[in-house]
Amino acid sequence: MPTADVRARTEPTRARPRRAGTAIAVGVLIAVLAAVAAVTWLRGNPLGGPVLTADSPEVRAALDEARPRAEAALEEAVDGPVADALPVDHLGAVTDASCTEGQQSWKYSDPWDLSCRSMQAVLLQLGSTDTFRADMEALHASFLAAGWEEDGTQNMLALLAGYWDDREQILGNSPGMRYPSDIPSTAYRSPGGETVAVGWLQPEAGMLDAAPGAWSDDGGRTVGPDELRRSMPPGSYALVLSVGFTYFQR
Repeated sequence: MPTADVRARTEPTRARPRRAGTAIAVGVLIAVLAAVAAVTWLRGNPLGGPVLTADSPEVRAALDEARPRAEAALEEAVDGPVADALPVDHLGAVTDASCTEGQQSWKYSDPWDLSCRSMQAVLLQLGSTDTFRADMEALHASFLAAGWEEDGTQNMLALLAGYWDDREQILGNSPGMRYPSDIPSTAYRSPGGETVAVGWLQPEAGMLDAAPGAWSDDGGRTVGPDELRRSMPPGSYALVLSVGFTYFQR
């Protein structure tokens, strides 16, 4: 009779049975990753077509189509409620457009491959900060009288009460805060449904340099931040009206 040692050397080694659950899980993971990759490729490059970018003809066409609405909303606000309430001196305008690629991965997938937004703004010289509260009360009343509605997270009167009226106390805790530049913006919605944001700038504020695009004057000439500052008297402030909108998303 063979000994145990002999049997161990001569009997064939028995293969361990595979764990069916592990194999299935690996197979499912590979299939999911392949499906995500295929969907990502098809969405960003359908049928081998060109990938959309900010410079793609249809994206540029969408911006050209949307811009007149924003320009019309700003013009309606400036020529209507603002001009009715305050003397208007146009300082400059700025336009910016940018696109963001959607995130596509096995963990998260945006519902779009490319999302593009534009912002247009006008800068209007107003008066001294000494009359800021009275000016803004008049502007608020003028917007409402023209049929516009408040469309901000904080309305104008709440901002005046919470920030302007309490500015001495706030400056005691935040001495670097500038008034009225650092007061949060508010917004109004036109009778046609366009939303125009309202904010403020001062000549000493760095926000002129932080504009997303280049400032231009009424004639379209590029105006640098320093030139804008020189045109704003010390102690004055400017009104910033802006419209932001998504012009392409796919």
